[in-house]
Amino acid sequence: MSDLQPQMTIETPPQVPSDGKKNRHGCLTAYLIFMILANTGALIMYLVQEYNFAPWVIPTLIVLLLSNITVTIALFMWKRWGFLLVCFNATASFVINLIIGVSILQALMGFVGIGVLYGVLQIGKNNKGWPQLD
Repeated sequence: MSDLQPQMTIETPPQVPSDGKKNRHGCLTAYLIFMILANTGALIMYLVQEYNFAPWVIPTLIVLLLSNITVTIALFMWKRWGFLLVCFNATASFVINLIIGVSILQALMGFVGIGVLYGVLQIGKNNKGWPQLD
């Protein structure tokens, strides 16, 4: 009769090692570096090129890009609020893109980065990023 009972296994969630040192998965590190480089590249592009937008658009996008760089650094430092601000910045960028006439499909592409970031925060067994965020 005991063969008919389902076997249950309980996995313990990843935890910070007893020495207190957090471990970041290589994919997470690579993606965070990519985020910093991509936002820096976009920032330089907005500073160098001229655009025909309303006067408030470029300064607002520059502030969002600087914020994205800052929150990515916060994620490097294991701050959960960094992820929340990435979501806020993507939403603000989405609205601005719609205002300036970007197609809805292109504007939605900004949310893909959030999905990728969340995904790489979930990669790994003992060095999964999400549970290590403070």
